[in-house]
Amino acid sequence: MNEQYSRRKNLLAGMLELADLEMDAYVESFDNYVSKIEQEIEKGCLRYQINSMSLERFMTWKFPNISPRVFRDIDLILRELNLFGISTIKELNELVRLEYEEEIQRAEWRSLDGIIRNILIIHDADQYFTKVWNPSMNQMNKKNYELYQRFGVDIDRICKEYNICIV
Repeated sequence: MNEQYSRRKNLLAGMLELADLEMDAYVESFDNYVSKIEQEIEKGCLRYQINSMSLERFMTWKFPNISPRVFRDIDLILRELNLFGISTIKELNELVRLEYEEEIQRAEWRSLDGIIRNILIIHDADQYFTKVWNPSMNQMNKKNYELYQRFGVDIDRICKEYNICIV
């Protein structure tokens, strides 16, 4: 093999080794970050910005008996939280009413998207439907409708105002 090919092969081998070392360092750093979030949330430290990891860890901590936990579209729920004005786990946690936590356990809700959406609607339905609601979603299931009624949301007015039908 001539010297040019040998040199190129050695350069590539070195680059691959460097990439491998950097990937190992990245994975270790990422794992440490996730572990730190889990530990701090378990201690009640909720200062983290909302992102997919912190939101999943928070939901595991806040609603430990939900199984299986299902996010249908985490990017969509992150956008909805942002539109609602929620940027930290602490802000979201402050909206969760104790009675709602009990409802989640009793009714065996599974969709984390739905649980978070319900937290926002129960807290301030007008704000949710004004800033977040997607008008193309013109249906609401009866289970949610009844939940909002139990929590004092004027859901009949909202359904009429936003042309939402109950299915």
